[in-house]
Amino acid sequence: MAPKLEEKARTGRDNQRYGAQGERLVAGVVPLSADKKKVLLIQSTRRNGWVVPKGGWETDEQTAEDAACREAWEEAGIHCKIQKDLGKIPDRRGPEELTAQAPRAVFQFFEVTVEKEEAKWPEMHKRDRKWMSYTEAKLALAARPELLEALNRSSIIKRIPPALGSKAALRDPVVELDVSCKTLTDTGFRELAKGLIQTYNADGGQSNILRLEELNLKSNGLSPVSLHLLSEIVRLACNDIRDLDLSSNDIHIVSSEDIIAWEAFLRAISSCSVLRRLDLSNNALGPKAFEILSKVHGQEESIDFAVPSELVDHASYGTSRLGSISEKVSALEHKARKWSIGAEDDETNRNGVNHGKGLKPSRHASKVQEKAGNISQEFHHLPIYRSTKGLRAIPYIILSETSIDDTSALHLSYVLMSHHYPQKLLPYVPPVKPGPMTHQLTAHDSETRCRGIIYLPNSRCSNAAFKALDLAERAREILHCVHGLEDSTEEDARSMEKEVGADSNFTLPSPNGHRRWSSAATDSEGKETVEVELHRARSRLQLNAIENEGLRSNDLWLAACKMLALSRMMHPTVTKAPSPPVPPVTPAPKPRLSIVKILDIPAVPPKESNPWGLPLTPKSVNMSMSPRAKPRKQSVAAISSTNIPTAAHLTRPIDQRLSLTNKTYRSNLPLGFSSDIWWRILGYAVDSHGLLSSKQQKAVLQYAIDRGSLRKERQALGLKAAAQKWHVLEDVDCLAYEVR
Repeated sequence: MAPKLEEKARTGRDNQRYGAQGERLVAGVVPLSADKKKVLLIQSTRRNGWVVPKGGWETDEQTAEDAACREAWEEAGIHCKIQKDLGKIPDRRGPEELTAQAPRAVFQFFEVTVEKEEAKWPEMHKRDRKWMSYTEAKLALAARPELLEALNRSSIIKRIPPALGSKAALRDPVVELDVSCKTLTDTGFRELAKGLIQTYNADGGQSNILRLEELNLKSNGLSPVSLHLLSEIVRLACNDIRDLDLSSNDIHIVSSEDIIAWEAFLRAISSCSVLRRLDLSNNALGPKAFEILSKVHGQEESIDFAVPSELVDHASYGTSRLGSISEKVSALEHKARKWSIGAEDDETNRNGVNHGKGLKPSRHASKVQEKAGNISQEFHHLPIYRSTKGLRAIPYIILSETSIDDTSALHLSYVLMSHHYPQKLLPYVPPVKPGPMTHQLTAHDSETRCRGIIYLPNSRCSNAAFKALDLAERAREILHCVHGLEDSTEEDARSMEKEVGADSNFTLPSPNGHRRWSSAATDSEGKETVEVELHRARSRLQLNAIENEGLRSNDLWLAACKMLALSRMMHPTVTKAPSPPVPPVTPAPKPRLSIVKILDIPAVPPKESNPWGLPLTPKSVNMSMSPRAKPRKQSVAAISSTNIPTAAHLTRPIDQRLSLTNKTYRSNLPLGFSSDIWWRILGYAVDSHGLLSSKQQKAVLQYAIDRGSLRKERQALGLKAAAQKWHVLEDVDCLAYEVR
């Protein structure tokens, strides 16, 4: 039964209902038109802005729906029909905005359809009403985030599609898609994703129909299954998307399929160039997710903020910079082809003029020389874009309440060290529009303990994990201040020297952030520097992970140990000069198979073999095959055209062509291959490419064939098994993914 509508509006709060925590209970409506293209807003009596009809739920009203319909009549003069409950929304005002007349409240909104508008209503003398589109209402409610949240939860059409055959879609392709709290699940998101992908590909991928700038998928029950389709959407919108919200879903990375989907999603994010915020909060990601995050984040190209002086110089961009416009264009093309923004070209002089090959003075130089002075003004107003993209270029990554345990904190500490602060990254992404997003970013900036990568709060974090993350933040601050990576003064840098250590060179950590410490690792008062404390904190977390979870808990550690075990099977051979023939002696069988047999590598043919099928000269037949013996010189007459391999000879199998009799190998490894070849072979054998860097793989091979490493391991036999494994991983620089 519909509530009775009164001619006078209720006043006072004598009958106001309150919640268990003393909060005021408020009911309101989001009044939509029948076609759901417009929303009816009313003027606020206290503020000069616009609001939706709302008011206190009183004790004589049985339900919140009755209170909402009464407020819609009193404040907006409408008869409405409730369509659905939009849920409860907490008050988002700060403590300074709360007063006795406006205490903290909890709002419960309902989506209603306006059936009739009366010409007279109780508060018509105090309020005006106005129909607005979603875009207009979004701007009008920007200062009231709880009301804007209710509007976003409603079914209002956020972007009216143009008529069939209209060109309006080509004029405004920008879309801000908010489907938060819709409970889509993986099935519903699949249909949404197919539509977005189809629209992006409709014009051949030219982004003329759709430019997805914001995608809000909060609270939709999405699992890692949806990450595959989301990765495709992100790749298509890599130059458009600015905000991606995946908070409060069911993204938990456990199985191998989840890991593949998660890495594909992060690789897609690596192609984004204007992404301002990535929200992954309130997802129980798990340690594997943070390990993959550390790997992808470290493998990305480092952010380059420096622009070469020959390309852009706002202060002086006249004739002293480039002699002519043609020279400027040529130099710019040369730099664009090389695309190494941070490095100076070897063929570019100190004045920025390219005198490389193929660059000729323009024959129009004399005509345009007088116009060069205007280049400064022409380029002064143009935007400057630098090589910033990927995870490292995102100013805000939200990871609060993501079930960060000790292992997750260990991986996150390496991500923190190589991530720039928001104030350094924000100038290179589009500015944020006024509205709720501004309030969210302001809230992120208010968190002083973590900047840019917001990992607080996290209830599962232990004290050891918090200590490692806190030390990583301190080391990050010192690193950026001392090296001038942020806007800091000389006094700030000097104030940091005491904490760093006057004699230490604090640099971005090596692949695992570990190294042998000397006396320079302490300051003048004998206290350990932040870098040493961070090393100790990480070491404790690594030892605990190895002891409790084993090497299989980390793909990097497992790949390094597999490669080390396989490399240990290689025995360097010492070759000597030919000696008089000795009766053959059958060697005793070895307990282990040869590395050549294990990897199924074709063996070197015997000395007498002739894989090229060429006629040999007497000197070439008697030539020594010792890898360390020097080849004998042949006279010019002994070399004939028959010794040159023909096309038919080059078609022989590769295993035959690799073993030339006149090839002198300097390596004492099996097959005479050098270590540069063997570390690649071993890497493919254990599938370590993509996990171990080339530097790490070389270190593993060198450690395996070095006799001194066995002596180190014998000395560590008294330690626990976890400590022995940790020392081996430290010696081969494989405790963490390498940071580029």
